[in-house]
Amino acid sequence: MRLGLLGGIVGLLFVLWLIPTLVNGFFGLVWFLIKLPFRLLYLIVVDGLFGLLGLAWKLCSGFFALFGVVGTAVMWLLIAAAGVWGGVSLLSVCAGTSPSRRSGRVSSAPRTPAEKVSAGAPRFASRRWALGIFGLGSDASQNDIKRRYRELVAAEHADRPASDRAGERRLAQIDQAYEILTH
Repeated sequence: MRLGLLGGIVGLLFVLWLIPTLVNGFFGLVWFLIKLPFRLLYLIVVDGLFGLLGLAWKLCSGFFALFGVVGTAVMWLLIAAAGVWGGVSLLSVCAGTSPSRRSGRVSSAPRTPAEKVSAGAPRFASRRWALGIFGLGSDASQNDIKRRYRELVAAEHADRPASDRAGERRLAQIDQAYEILTH
């Protein structure tokens, strides 16, 4: 009984010591992160260019010590490539080109003419190809084309899952065929 009481007291004292220590460590880390940009600014402004060069030299000499000359060159090339890739990605996002389109994921944005062409249609699609997509003969009237277009689009949209890539390609072919036949 006394051993259990003694263990409980020791445990309580440990917790009472641990909580302020953890809180102090957390606030110390936060304070360090708050002061870090100001320390770097101080290094650049007060020490000037030589302070910045000294920092770069320390970085390079550290790389040399760890990786050697070839490893350092490779490391700096990787850092530069990562910077360029990040900059290009940022510019493409700012320009409005969605990275999800390049990765192949389905997006809800309207299709561009280039995407319609890449949907399986010949590069210079003919009227005969478009009539084949619609299943119509060469003597089809504009009313027949419009009616068949509405039928095909309604059939493709009916209860189709959002991730159906074949359905997306088929809709793009139907859209392109309709553009060819109506223009």
